[in-house]
Amino acid sequence: MLFWLSDSDTAIEAVCWAGVALSVLLVLNVLSRLSLFLLLVLYLSLFYAGQTFMAYQWDIFLLETGFIALLMSFATMPGIWLLRWLMFRFMFMSGVVKLASGDPHWWDLSALSYHFMTQPLPTPIAWYAAQLPPAALAVATGVVFMIELVLPFLIFFPRRLRFFAGFGFLLSQTEIVIDHQLH
Repeated sequence: MLFWLSDSDTAIEAVCWAGVALSVLLVLNVLSRLSLFLLLVLYLSLFYAGQTFMAYQWDIFLLETGFIALLMSFATMPGIWLLRWLMFRFMFMSGVVKLASGDPHWWDLSALSYHFMTQPLPTPIAWYAAQLPPAALAVATGVVFMIELVLPFLIFFPRRLRFFAGFGFLLSQTEIVIDHQLH
């Protein structure tokens, strides 16, 4: 961990700027393996230094993705299968966590009737979405579960089914991006 050497604000900033520089090298395909390795070390250092602040699901997924990217620079096929497994877990667990939360509104498909106006940062489009008829919101909730609990299994099937799953994932993420861009 790099912060054993120094844990000052300057050291944290240096790690972040080094990450930016290495990311640019990676995008330009310059010293890719070295960049991937050093980016993994930098983020791992931030992860352990950040403790509770860095203990979210996506931080661990970012570390796994960095490791898999590094592995793929040496062995493509194992890396691709590990990426599929990572994507499966990410999407599937997004659906499982909703059902396991204990909130009955996910089970009766009424969660989106409340979600849009109670999300941490409601957006202007959220008000309009919350005005949709309850039946439309129930269908939308069902679509969320279809995307998060059914489509992930298609990741392990032939290409056309993977494309179908990927389209569903992109549709879901595009909606989230549009919602947050209007904020």
